[in-house]
Amino acid sequence: QNLVNIEKYLPNGIPAQTSILKNLPSFGSHQLDTACSLLNWWSKNYSHWIVDCLLRLEGLEYYQKQTKRKPALIIESNPPTWKIESLKLLGYGLDDCIPWKGSKIKVNRLIVPSFRREQAFPVSPAACKWLRQRLLSNLPNIESSQRSFSPRIYISRAKTTGRKVINEDDVLEALSPFGFVAYAPEKMSFADEVRLFSQAEMVVAPHGSGLVNIIFAQNLSVIELFGSTGVPCFLV
Repeated sequence: QNLVNIEKYLPNGIPAQTSILKNLPSFGSHQLDTACSLLNWWSKNYSHWIVDCLLRLEGLEYYQKQTKRKPALIIESNPPTWKIESLKLLGYGLDDCIPWKGSKIKVNRLIVPSFRREQAFPVSPAACKWLRQRLLSNLPNIESSQRSFSPRIYISRAKTTGRKVINEDDVLEALSPFGFVAYAPEKMSFADEVRLFSQAEMVVAPHGSGLVNIIFAQNLSVIELFGSTGVPCFLV
């Protein structure tokens, strides 16, 4: 069944460029013994980074335990801070990563962990639980008084280019008596985003990548706001 679904998204044949490059000498190209690519069409998007990349690291760690080999992680060049922070919390430093700048790389063993989703939806509760527990266990200790978050949170998209709540002030005025506090994830560190959602009881938010953080919650109710159309990506 999985193979049938995957084939829908694959081209009918191997691109000519791929076939030609495969047979060209690899002089001057970077060579790796064992590696895993965390690059894909959507990997620059926060939500897809969590679902398409970080969830797959569980499979990579299984490979490491079985083979005693630690693959290098191929990532984008100049990754944003939240990518570096998320990898660090999972035990991967910059020394474990190879920034890809578009040049040819030869990999003797390319490890490809299974995707843990079906189309846009995570389908492995075990993988989500693994990611949540690993990140929470590796969060740096801080004084509780320095990071005090409301268990009822409203996620603002005021600084984004799309899917904004045009009457956000009115929404917040209605929610405030119930203990809701507005947060803008783009202003927070990745660790604080994990902390925020891990202690949340209820979230109100317009549809957007920031809602993927519900993976870090343990017992959560979500009210998701849509415009004219809705995409149930976070209906898990």
